[in-house]
Amino acid sequence: MLRKIAQHKIRIIISFLFDFLIGVGLTIFIFIHGITKKYDLYILCGYFLLVILHSFINILISIKKTEKFLIRSDINISSVFGNEMSSLFDFGDVAMLIYNEEDEIIWCSNTTMFKKTSVVGKNIYDIVENMAGYLEENLKSENITTTIDGKIFAVGINKGLHVIYLKEITDEVYQRKSMNENAPFIGYIVIDNYQDIMTLYNEAEFLTKVNNLKNTIMEWANNYHLFIRACGVDTYIILGEEKKYQEIKETKFKLLDDIRSAVDNEENALTISVGIGKGQTSILRLSELAYRALNMALSRGGNQVIINTFGKASEYFGAKTEIKQVRSHVRGRVLSVAITNLIKESNTVLIMGHKNMDYDALGACLGMQCLASGINPSGQNLIVYDANLVDLNTRRNFDDVFSQTEIAKLTVSPDKAIGLVDDKTLIIVVDTNRPASTMQPKLLDISKRICVIDHHRKSETYIEDPIYSYQETQSSSSCELVTELLYFQQEKIKISPDVANFMLAGICLDTKFFKMNTSSKTFEMSMILKNYNATVEEVDELFKEEYEEKMLLIGIVNRGEVFKTGIIIATASDEYTVSRSILAQAAEDILNSKGINAAFVIGRTADKQVGISARSKATFNVQIIMEKMGGGGHFNAAATQINGTTIPDVCEQLKGNIETFVRDGVL
Repeated sequence: MLRKIAQHKIRIIISFLFDFLIGVGLTIFIFIHGITKKYDLYILCGYFLLVILHSFINILISIKKTEKFLIRSDINISSVFGNEMSSLFDFGDVAMLIYNEEDEIIWCSNTTMFKKTSVVGKNIYDIVENMAGYLEENLKSENITTTIDGKIFAVGINKGLHVIYLKEITDEVYQRKSMNENAPFIGYIVIDNYQDIMTLYNEAEFLTKVNNLKNTIMEWANNYHLFIRACGVDTYIILGEEKKYQEIKETKFKLLDDIRSAVDNEENALTISVGIGKGQTSILRLSELAYRALNMALSRGGNQVIINTFGKASEYFGAKTEIKQVRSHVRGRVLSVAITNLIKESNTVLIMGHKNMDYDALGACLGMQCLASGINPSGQNLIVYDANLVDLNTRRNFDDVFSQTEIAKLTVSPDKAIGLVDDKTLIIVVDTNRPASTMQPKLLDISKRICVIDHHRKSETYIEDPIYSYQETQSSSSCELVTELLYFQQEKIKISPDVANFMLAGICLDTKFFKMNTSSKTFEMSMILKNYNATVEEVDELFKEEYEEKMLLIGIVNRGEVFKTGIIIATASDEYTVSRSILAQAAEDILNSKGINAAFVIGRTADKQVGISARSKATFNVQIIMEKMGGGGHFNAAATQINGTTIPDVCEQLKGNIETFVRDGVL
């Protein structure tokens, strides 16, 4: 309606100007030709009087229409809200706007919060951003704000009544901003390998290295005005404000880079792990979040920062260098005794690996089954096994090496395993720490006695609070850890040569036949398996491929393309399904080429499922990229499976994540 009134006013002005211009033209014409008759001047004056009268009448008509419109508007408001509503809105310090069918503000309640001229007559889309979405899609109006005369207002919308409510929240917004900026965060800083490095140097050299590292930490804390205190020889606690955290985050925790640059050329370098807890919660809860973040950073190999924000997903920074292999036998001996006691207290032991089991997962399961049977031969000691959830090559060799009778005695299906769980059932998870990746995730929900034996870094979701945990990211494989548990048993555990071969195959798989991720303990455990009559010839036989698989592998490698310098992406044809082992082998073959730092191989691993196998050298972290896409693994060997997508879509997503990681060093 206001638009119509405005249009009517414009028409009056145009009409007046038109009449006036005609009069001016007539006047000029008469004076140019001279006044021929004495009545010409009277006619001219009469014309101008008619113009003025016509315009006056139009103005009166416009005023009358406006008055009728305002009266009609007031009547509608009173009939809808009642006469008492005005005082209530004044008391609640709420302004009310009414708009018409043409989305114009036609009325505003009395308010001192802003001038009525700031809103009346304007379109509601000019007053509230994204108003079209809220009106047309009938979305909720929670957390809608707008700014009028420099003040911030919360907006409420009643679409049916054509009413908009405004409440000023300027002070609240600035107070909330101040609270957020000054919100505290708590962090822990730990020198990762303090005790191990201390034994490698004399006292003077060690103190020099430690003092240089500590001075770097203190200088960093002082630069950002953080409270920092030592709470141990290798541990610090830090306190700071959210605004300082944001400044630190913008640098992507340059502290890690500074320390890495200072010790990059040292063979036994000191590194740090940082865990931070932040968010709108209590100080005690922040401390718990920070402690959990620190433990996760340490379990992932250290040399990184993990931030736990209350109510949000964890963030990761760092992990740009591979883990130093420094381990002792002490922990393995202690944990071997602990697992023995747990098995003795159990009447049923259920062992399971991850879905799409490979040699490392299956070999670790077989080793733990032998361990459980040797400790408690009268109990049920079974592997949770589904042939459809096992890697093709691994399943084929498992069926060839073991008879169907032997497999039936060793295994139980995931569905039947649920019925075996009671208060004395022990669940042992190997080669994964992610609940959703296990053969039967429901077992973790119904049992409180859970053990985890794994060599992968913890991802965002992991098995929480197990009663036993041997998660050693410095280990080459889960089979290495299981072999260590077998080795430190007080009474020698018997395992067959076939089981020993599968366990050695697991170590060979994850080390690329001892080309990477190896330590002195890796070779030591391999020798122990050799003492159990494992042979390199038999293991090599397990890895041999069918001719068709070999041709498929060659085809995938040939489809590789250079995405960036040193980074290759290869895709299998969407016409056929490929196994995870083929993808992994293709990635390894590509990585073996000169000048290649990282290789990603994409293929369809099942109906409506696409898998990625990623391999890299020590200068590129593929684990972070795979974690971003729902997977995980190691610094230089990781993978993921994505459901309900296609190979081209996954390829584009992968390229975007690589771009981000190369540019920012974090995802």
